[in-house]
Amino acid sequence: MKVWRYLQQALRPSTGPQVPPLILRQAEDHLRIANESAQIAAKSTVLETRLSRLDVANDHLAQLKSLAANYPRITITRLAQFELDIKKIEAEVREQAMLHPSQRDGLHDGWVYCAQLRFQTPLEFLRQHGNEQNDKTLCPDDLPCEYGSWLPKLKSFRAMGIEIDEPPHFMASPVGPIPRDGGDYLKFLIAIRTAAEAEGTIQQRRDAIEAQVARPQWAQFTAHPGHYVDQICDYFFPTFLSTVTALPRKTVTAMAEVAMDTPERIELASDEQLLKFKGIGPALLLKLRTRCAEITTHRNEPWLDLVHR
Repeated sequence: MKVWRYLQQALRPSTGPQVPPLILRQAEDHLRIANESAQIAAKSTVLETRLSRLDVANDHLAQLKSLAANYPRITITRLAQFELDIKKIEAEVREQAMLHPSQRDGLHDGWVYCAQLRFQTPLEFLRQHGNEQNDKTLCPDDLPCEYGSWLPKLKSFRAMGIEIDEPPHFMASPVGPIPRDGGDYLKFLIAIRTAAEAEGTIQQRRDAIEAQVARPQWAQFTAHPGHYVDQICDYFFPTFLSTVTALPRKTVTAMAEVAMDTPERIELASDEQLLKFKGIGPALLLKLRTRCAEITTHRNEPWLDLVHR
């Protein structure tokens, strides 16, 4: 914004009592500081700086006007224009103060949602990745932060007046750097979560996940540790027996071989039947019974449904 400049504005002697040199120097100092402070307030992007410089400019302007009132020979040229410029800067600062702190630097323009690209993130939030909101006064809070976050959206170079192309932007993921918009990895996660969150039995959903993982288009991701088909299926649907604390692996295998692997079947079995499995004693039997009682859904399936929607 164009503001009052010291070199362009001068104190002009007028009629009236002679102005003492000391008073004239004071008036010139007030004029210089008011000009400099107004220019800083106009150019700065830091709200606190703009507020403090405006206070200084207004304070020194008031003192300058007081001197001019006491010494009529001092005339302030273009005073009305300077005060108008100050009011324009104050209006800009009030508007800036209404913005969220992350939006006050002039480099950002709204918000963009960045979901956590991982199997844990529900389908609803994966589909929100990259969505934008333009309200700069408040950070959106309509999505829980445990699955992602709203980040200040950086303006493009051209929006900032810089005529160059945007460089590629990347983000971290479990399979390494990927395009910031999620690229094919986001599509892969959406496909897997769609299968996991579908209606149907656990067996049907495990089959759907296996079918997705087998598709050639996802081969670049399913070769990474943690992305093998059995690892993905077991993440969403672990076997019930694997969740029983301290149950030996050999015992789990032996129970699964005779289909004693669902909460319902184990609950219906007698203590004598269960104690026959090597590795199960009275203490572990109690843990097994307690764990069975904790399961309220899919009790006749050997897997648990750990899909959070």
